[in-house]
Amino acid sequence: MRASAPPSSPPPQGTARMDALPDDLLLLCLSRLCEADLSRCASVSRCFARVCAADELWRHVCRRRWPQLGSSPRFATVYSPLCASGSWRALHQCRATTPRWREVCFRLDLSLHAVGAGRAEDWPESLASTLSALAGVMSSGVASEEERAWAVGLAAQLGAAEAPLLGALGVWARALEGRLDEWFEAAAAHTPHAAASTLVEARRRMAEALLAVLTGRSALAVLEDALLSETVRAELPGFEKLWRDAGLPHAIYRVDVSLESFKLEGCNLSVSAARRLPGVPMSHWWWWLQPPIFVSGGNPHTCC
Repeated sequence: MRASAPPSSPPPQGTARMDALPDDLLLLCLSRLCEADLSRCASVSRCFARVCAADELWRHVCRRRWPQLGSSPRFATVYSPLCASGSWRALHQCRATTPRWREVCFRLDLSLHAVGAGRAEDWPESLASTLSALAGVMSSGVASEEERAWAVGLAAQLGAAEAPLLGALGVWARALEGRLDEWFEAAAAHTPHAAASTLVEARRRMAEALLAVLTGRSALAVLEDALLSETVRAELPGFEKLWRDAGLPHAIYRVDVSLESFKLEGCNLSVSAARRLPGVPMSHWWWWLQPPIFVSGGNPHTCC
């Protein structure tokens, strides 16, 4: 006959219990856990459930996962429209409903940070680098609440009257066409009879210029989808006019025409899979151009 387990004995005197700790110490311990572990801890006892629901705890969790989220003023102005209570816990719950939320929300925060650093000369390049990475994870546009709030917040920052950032963004976008000219000049030096060092330098310049153009074009596509969405039009009716006045639609058109023109001339604008943005959709056709079958003059202008 199997012996029954002995009855559990009470803990010896002097044994410490986690839920006997003061709330501030318990909160400090729990703030080092991930979201899944916090969910498990909340089911341990009423004391744990109460502390796991504390907004101060979720402030630590949010700012640890998304360092660019910043302090409460920025949280209140950009993200609190997502949740009626404006709490950090509600913010996390809203963000967790976004597809691929860990990566997407991190990139969204980086883009707002780049725009917030608008006095820096290279902020458009920093913004383009961040937004182009979103091309592979936001192919359906601004679909979630978090993405819609981000689009409105970004449009508000770019269109602020005291900081004419859209104009600077338009200047950067128009310069992309010039980068294509740099690519063509480097391609012209890439001939079979050139010295080896000249060929290496030409290929480096070609790759650098073309990737800058393709990355910038993807960033503009993400911006166009987000900032000209129905949500932004409803919240900021005058933003579309500011977008047009900054010359951004014409700059996008000129880049597309230049890419198509070089393609028709037999230039090789293709990039290898290793250089292509991860997950970039087929709608960003400039990443999916194929090498020409025949090139007049025998110079395919191989790039990267």
